[in-house]
Amino acid sequence: MRMKEDLFSKAHAALMDPFLPPEAARTRVDSWLELRIKSIWAPTGLLCDLKPEDYKAVAFTGVVGFPAGTSTLSTKRMELLECVRLGAKAAAVVLTPGLVASAEGSSLAREMSAILGTARDLEIHFLVEASRLDDRSLVLLSRLLREYRPHGIVTGCGLLAPPAPPSVVKKIRSGVTRKVRIIAGADVLDPAEARAHLDAGAAGYLTTKPELFRSPVE
Repeated sequence: MRMKEDLFSKAHAALMDPFLPPEAARTRVDSWLELRIKSIWAPTGLLCDLKPEDYKAVAFTGVVGFPAGTSTLSTKRMELLECVRLGAKAAAVVLTPGLVASAEGSSLAREMSAILGTARDLEIHFLVEASRLDDRSLVLLSRLLREYRPHGIVTGCGLLAPPAPPSVVKKIRSGVTRKVRIIAGADVLDPAEARAHLDAGAAGYLTTKPELFRSPVE
């Protein structure tokens, strides 16, 4: 029972389904508020329909550049400003995949710097499909995370690549300070999987069903 309570406190409820109708999203948000979930993540476009300012009991994170991260830097920066306008507390920006996978980091560094400088009132996470990265790319990513110090790094959105296993979380954790939080990406639905990510160094995880981690006892 205690384990479930601990796992629930680390859950970030995810609405990252591009086919999810706004009304269905609102229904899910209402049910999650009854569970007292504290963190909900949704693409910027869906935030426009949800209106985070109407939900004072939960912090919304806008997912920028969702899902592929191939939009231009200027478009991502405009989305970040939209997150601010809509009342989000944080943003997770999908970094350009080709830059993350490249062995040459100057372009990725410029993207990170520009993103962090766009909306300083937001907690900024970077999102990468970490399961697609080789060890060389993970080393580069870790080095830039140490240098630019975003609020966190998310290991995937669960649409374009298989979920990154706990071993990838562990590799990233070994290369960055504890001030950079790691959120296990994709859709975690199993308590044992959630625990494995946390044990590997993650500070939380994305899930479409936070109720699976809720203790039956208030």
